[in-house]
Amino acid sequence: MKTILRMLAFCSLVFLLVYLLGGVFICQSQRQTEQSAILLNSTIDRISLHIDGSATWYAETRYLLTDENATKAFLQIFWGKETKLQEFANSTMGLVNYAKTKTGRDMEATNFAIGMSFEYSQTVSYGLVKYQYDWLGFAKIEGKRIVMGDALWWSRYLYLRPETRDAFIVEYPSGYIIIDTSPPPDYHKESERTLEWYGYRNFSEYKPSVVLEERTFTILDTLRENLPIVIGGITMISASFVGLWFYRSKRKKEIEALVSSMSSPLEMKSEEDKVIELLKAAGGSSYQSTITKHCGFSKAKTSMLLTSMEIRGIVMRKKQGREKVVTLLKS
Repeated sequence: MKTILRMLAFCSLVFLLVYLLGGVFICQSQRQTEQSAILLNSTIDRISLHIDGSATWYAETRYLLTDENATKAFLQIFWGKETKLQEFANSTMGLVNYAKTKTGRDMEATNFAIGMSFEYSQTVSYGLVKYQYDWLGFAKIEGKRIVMGDALWWSRYLYLRPETRDAFIVEYPSGYIIIDTSPPPDYHKESERTLEWYGYRNFSEYKPSVVLEERTFTILDTLRENLPIVIGGITMISASFVGLWFYRSKRKKEIEALVSSMSSPLEMKSEEDKVIELLKAAGGSSYQSTITKHCGFSKAKTSMLLTSMEIRGIVMRKKQGREKVVTLLKS
């Protein structure tokens, strides 16, 4: 009996140890799975600023999915997108209301949206979560200037971590130029109207701001803004002038060649005499082809010569079948 009790107690102890160790392993596995999906992520905040002071805010978080467990964890966390969107909206509206109180300006966060997708390369895969919303009253309008930044002091703790590829991007509207930025951006290209900060950066050390001013356009600015169109127009006009010049040059050469091929007045007289003598010898009439053959003229020259003589009343031509009969009117 004692032996049986001892065996039962031993089995119970083994079962308890296995249960406890199994629970520890399961918790550790779950924690590792969650960490594998959450660690090594990067966040990109992009603000598209509008001329009325509102802004569309895009927040993109990228999660490195190292294995199948990480992918499953990512899907478990973000499968209920509507729940995550509501959490994000509540958090954001709280921050916007706090910024509204601190700045004393009317603000509102609206039009919330969320998207989830995957991105693959040859070696790694990522899970992407993108939030989007409109922030009304985000920047101040001061005459021709847009001043952005005071809402950021109270709304977000902007911090770009050195171990990730975090970025903070501001896209400003067309027709405005940058007057001042704090802190200075890591990248700014006026043609792209984009300011970018990346790498290690703690925005809480500054009062982040971007000051824009409406540009007064000059003729030079207009040309610069429309440089491709201007270049295309100049190219088309130049090509048209070149084509016209070639056409006129070619036409001029053709006229000069025609003039040079024509005989002088003395030669014309001599050639008319040949035609008249031929017509007299033929009894006053002859075919045009016969004149061409016996006088040694080309068809074009014969036609031109007889046209001139016909206009002056020396000969008359009349079509007969496929031929033309030339009749002498006067000597």
